[in-house]
Amino acid sequence: MVMLTTALDCSQDKGKQFFIMAGFASSAERWSEFDRAWRKRLGEDGLVYFHMYSFTQCIHRAVGPFDETWIGKENEPRRRALLVDLLDIVSEHAWHKVACVLPTNSLRFFSDDTRKTFVPTLIATAGRLIWSDIEAWRKRERFPKPSRMVFEDGDDEKGSLIDAMKEVTGRTPSFEAKKDDPAKDIEAFTPLQGADILAYETQKLTQKFDQRFDIKLRFPYHQLEKISGDIRVLRPDGAKLMDEFLRVVNYFDKNPLGSATVQ
Repeated sequence: MVMLTTALDCSQDKGKQFFIMAGFASSAERWSEFDRAWRKRLGEDGLVYFHMYSFTQCIHRAVGPFDETWIGKENEPRRRALLVDLLDIVSEHAWHKVACVLPTNSLRFFSDDTRKTFVPTLIATAGRLIWSDIEAWRKRERFPKPSRMVFEDGDDEKGSLIDAMKEVTGRTPSFEAKKDDPAKDIEAFTPLQGADILAYETQKLTQKFDQRFDIKLRFPYHQLEKISGDIRVLRPDGAKLMDEFLRVVNYFDKNPLGSATVQ
């Protein structure tokens, strides 16, 4: 039986106008294969992990796992080859992608009761929306069991995310390290590093939201487009509809219908 697992990463744009949650779903078996391929490719370049922001900066300076041998235009072929190979590994192993973009002011469109009960934080709200997308895809593809949800350990407001995910899934989500920590005998869940690429590219797309025409996608997102799935953006009207739905849910949670009787 296929055991679905979804790896999710969070990001914010530089101006902190948007909160992003993004990642990929696949089977536990495929993620094990991904881990071997991912680590092998990184090892070929002497890297112990991959971080997309550090990668984009290493053309100018050594940062994260990228030392001075990655700097400069003369190393562009090496950088390009690495990114192409990693994107291919993601495309070969991920079955579905999900991404949610929340304007950081979006919670103000919810009523006080809804915020308190269902969407107290951006990460909790994004988790709910991501879960609904994963469930819709799972049912379309007729996978028998819901996906395990894996987030990076250490995200802010983790408690609110746990509460939200337990409420919609009935289970506590998993939290894993994004990179190895040999000193603590911690091994990374490397699909989170793949999710980091999608979160970063989705974050870059938010800079183009005010452009109506001729939006040019970056090369990495073009590659990720090969994987099924879409970006969900929570607009004010969508938040208001979600609020109305959750208020109904909250009402019936507090006032459950009695058992039907036959007259």
